Amino acid sequence: MAALASGVDRRVGLGGVLFVISDALIAVDKAGAGFPGRGLIVLVTYLAAQYLIATGWARRVDPDVLVPV
Repeated sequence: MAALASGVDRRVGLGGVLFVISDALIAVDKAGAGFPGRGLIVLVTYLAAQYLIATGWARRVDPDVLVPV
C-alpha cells in the first residue's frame, strides 16, 4: 500500500508509510514483544496516516482545496 500511495502524492505516500509502521507495531505486540507506550504510538501513527492520506487525496482531486499544515 505504501508503495502505491507514493505514486499518488508525497503526502499520501507518507501516510502509507505511517500505516505500515502502525501495522508493524501491532504485529510486534501479537508476536509477544510489546513494550510500554506501544498502544499510544500505534494510535498516533494511525491517526497521522489517516490525516495525511485524506488531505493528500483531497489536494490531488482539487488543487485549490485549503489543507491545513
